[in-house]
Amino acid sequence: MRGLVLFALATAVWAQPVVSEGGIRNAALARAGLTGGGVAPGSWFTILGRSLGPSTVARVEGPQLEVAGTYVKISSRGNTYDAPLLAVSSAEILAYLPADVAAGEATLTVVSGGMVSQAAPFRVVASNFGVFIASQRSDTAAIYSSLRQGGWFLWSDLDNPAKPSDEVSLFGTGLGSVESPVEIVLDGQAVEIVSMSKDECCPGIDRVTIRVPIEADGCGLPVQTRYGGAASPVGMLSVASDGRFCADRNGFSAADLEKAKTQGHLKTAYLFLMRFATGGVGAPSFDIGFANFSRVSAELIGGFRNNWSQNIPGACYVATTEGNVDLGGQPGADFFDDFYPFGETPLNAGSNVNVSGPGGQQQMMSAGPGIYTGMFFNPANPLISYFSPGEYTLSASGGEVGSVNGKMRIGPPLNFRQQAMTSVRRDQDYKIEWTGGEPSDRVWAAVLSLEFSGGIPRAGIVSCYQRAKNGALTVPAALLQQLPAPSAGTGGSFVWLYSLGSPQRFDPGGNLDAGYSLSLTYSALPLTLQ
Repeated sequence: MRGLVLFALATAVWAQPVVSEGGIRNAALARAGLTGGGVAPGSWFTILGRSLGPSTVARVEGPQLEVAGTYVKISSRGNTYDAPLLAVSSAEILAYLPADVAAGEATLTVVSGGMVSQAAPFRVVASNFGVFIASQRSDTAAIYSSLRQGGWFLWSDLDNPAKPSDEVSLFGTGLGSVESPVEIVLDGQAVEIVSMSKDECCPGIDRVTIRVPIEADGCGLPVQTRYGGAASPVGMLSVASDGRFCADRNGFSAADLEKAKTQGHLKTAYLFLMRFATGGVGAPSFDIGFANFSRVSAELIGGFRNNWSQNIPGACYVATTEGNVDLGGQPGADFFDDFYPFGETPLNAGSNVNVSGPGGQQQMMSAGPGIYTGMFFNPANPLISYFSPGEYTLSASGGEVGSVNGKMRIGPPLNFRQQAMTSVRRDQDYKIEWTGGEPSDRVWAAVLSLEFSGGIPRAGIVSCYQRAKNGALTVPAALLQQLPAPSAGTGGSFVWLYSLGSPQRFDPGGNLDAGYSLSLTYSALPLTLQ
């Protein structure tokens, strides 16, 4: 399943452009779903809104003052500037803030098809560095080329976790001067900045190279920028001196990647255990198991990207049927097929696969070549989840896989702290709270709204990400205001919570090379969106 697919509604009629409140942001931070900080001179920034340009994205090879009938004017301290553009669509513009715009309050207007937007205020700051990608192998020209072509950025392209004392380059925009007072903070510790540079080939692209601290260790460590006393999230970086498994890029351990390169493939087992609840604590639930056995080519493994692992805690995205924001190919709501690549050649594991745990044994039956599924029930009470916290064993003993046996652990489930329908105002930030989960679990919370009045369906979704240990996240009002608000009988809204446990690797035995498992919980509540 490729997330939630939102269809685009195109129109040939020019309408007045509208810039969304809070929609003017550093381009790298916007693509990471992060807000705040203002826009620095000499940097790329995005303008979000509606009717900003054509219904399909128009891109140019180099910055131009007008693209597809759209141009942007900036006013600051009595001066007016033209903003060079790289890409334009109905929902988003990718623009460059001229280097001579002075810091302070400014306004921006969008002219599209002869129609002029209201002036939108934003703040120009001396420096606000946002990161497109952390890399040990890329260069400025490649990053600029990807930006021009609307490429999707993995926050990190490291195949394996970095090691202490490694140098890692952060490519981004918004640094301002190379004498900028920016600090880079990894897991709360300021790191050594080896160099800061710009390249004449690539306007607006900055490179900051850092040295990983000796003491750094762990998967998904938060990376922040700090100016003075305030620190802002920009990404994550995994560091491991002992070669441990971190599912940063494509979900495979370093040893398995090397084995795939050597023999040209991996024979793998994937196990997904999922708990679905209808609401808050104590709500009825049902559980599903899914297993896949397949031979995966080294080529497929090398090209796979684990989108879910790239979602930065604290990030939020919005997508609507009035023009999905896709100039940078944002992660959005991609989900189930973002975990692992299913191989080109399925492997037969016999007629069924067994799962046993604290609640007893359950079976998954064959649902196609290499695929096994099952719906699990608690034999003592069908309304109570079968998946209680504890250790679970996957076993199979037939077909091409041989005798397979692997273990995984499931932590406490994640549940809404709210118990019933809530009313949410779109002009106010919305705080979503939960209980349970393992501290390192990744949480995806989303607000979805559907509206069908006037015979024209409208839909929108705001997706936000956080770690379970935080217990809450906040959905910004600036994004909620872009969702339709259904009136009685014209649609509906709800909020959902997904919690994904840390990927676990196991040695499956038999004729297989590697096994990976994931656990997931899901809860949903209806909303009244005003």
